[in-house]
Amino acid sequence: MKPVVAEAMPSLIALLRDNSPAVRDTVAWTVGRVCELLPGAAINPIFLLPLVRSLLLGLEDVPRVAANVAWVSQG
Repeated sequence: MKPVVAEAMPSLIALLRDNSPAVRDTVAWTVGRVCELLPGAAINPIFLLPLVRSLLLGLEDVPRVAANVAWVSQG
């Protein structure tokens, strides 16, 4: 799964800034699951800085998105 996740991470990071709160919420949950199950795929030097920047912005998002973004750090 790690190669699939590595390929998907740029899209997931971009979708954390989607116009739809439902999309951002689902992506934040997905990133949280990735961090929980395959941390090496998400915490990769290539993706780490863009991911952290997007997650920091997500903490200021609507409550359901912010809750899932906060959950990512627990993974």
